[in-house]
Amino acid sequence: MDLELSLACRIGQHLMCGLPGYTLDDTFREAVRKYKISNVILFSRNIRDKEQLFELCSDIQELVQTRREVWSVVSPAIVR
Repeated sequence: MDLELSLACRIGQHLMCGLPGYTLDDTFREAVRKYKISNVILFSRNIRDKEQLFELCSDIQELVQTRREVWSVVSPAIVR
């Protein structure tokens, strides 16, 4: 692993990112890949029902885990 990638991963571990809807969009995917974001917060705007929430969390975990450098935290927040 080169120094630049290592630094990017370390910075990304300190960032928390949200998304606008019920599914991952291209902008969110690119931000996770580019900035190595590992922490995601979900708001009520991201949750339709428990099945959709499970799928969304699984998609986020899969996206972050493909890097295999860090683990992810997905935190549903109850905000109305």
